[in-house]
Amino acid sequence: MSKKINFILIGAQKSGTTSLSSWLAQHQDIYFPKTTKEVLFFSKDEFYEKGENYLDAYYKECDKEKIVALADMNLMCFPETIDRIKSYNPDVKILALLRNPVERAYSAYCMAKSFGWENSVSFEDAIDQDSKRANGTYAEKCLSHLSHGYYADQLLPWIEEFGEENVKVIFTDDLKKDPESIFKDVLGFLDVNVEDSNIDVSKNENQAFRIKYKFLVHALLDFDATWHKTIRKMLPVFIRRWISENITKRILKRAKVPASHPNINTETYNKLVDVYYPHNKKLEQVLGRKLDAWNIKK
Repeated sequence: MSKKINFILIGAQKSGTTSLSSWLAQHQDIYFPKTTKEVLFFSKDEFYEKGENYLDAYYKECDKEKIVALADMNLMCFPETIDRIKSYNPDVKILALLRNPVERAYSAYCMAKSFGWENSVSFEDAIDQDSKRANGTYAEKCLSHLSHGYYADQLLPWIEEFGEENVKVIFTDDLKKDPESIFKDVLGFLDVNVEDSNIDVSKNENQAFRIKYKFLVHALLDFDATWHKTIRKMLPVFIRRWISENITKRILKRAKVPASHPNINTETYNKLVDVYYPHNKKLEQVLGRKLDAWNIKK
């Protein structure tokens, strides 16, 4: 690709990143790959080992845009990716979107359960396995729902490597309360026109859902399955992108049905407030912002 990626949305998972990236993608000076939300180049060894040319298929339509963007919602949980990104472009700008960690963990569990990725019988069972998952395979790390909320420890290495001026942190609650102001703040961080009036920031792109045809959807999205890996070896990226856009995404769109998830158990919620309390206090020190609302029990 002729331009370097110079902006990366690193997460956190289930914090509003789908909506934010879709808003940013509407801006005339910002390019996100058209056919996929996330490009897992830096976090998955399988793709990174193919070299930078792997990115060409995703960014071949990038032309005059000032900002070349990549999103990977799990990057904060893969600190080894920092060196890869720093080597690729030391001047990249980093954005993290953070949500109340208890709510985020439960939402991530519900999503994983809907897609068939999560085999635990309950949320409590899933978090009991968290430390094992956090030190496991790529797929297991993506399901370490509890660890994904240890924000301070995750963010500090990014700030240390790229500098405070190049790492921006925003909060889901702020984005919900005043999406226009927060969105303009992000555009200012990226040094692009903040007055683009054609962008709709009112739509929530990733509301709660349940999945029909769960077996089919799980098979389509089980990227670590043997048949998936075989196809990736046989087919070039541009063909796989066509399949994703014209087959997988259409099936997924029909399979998603709006639905509300059951409420988290109150006792579990309060226990997790205690678990996250020291992490939240550390994050307050890192960012210079009070997070009292995250420490309130039900």
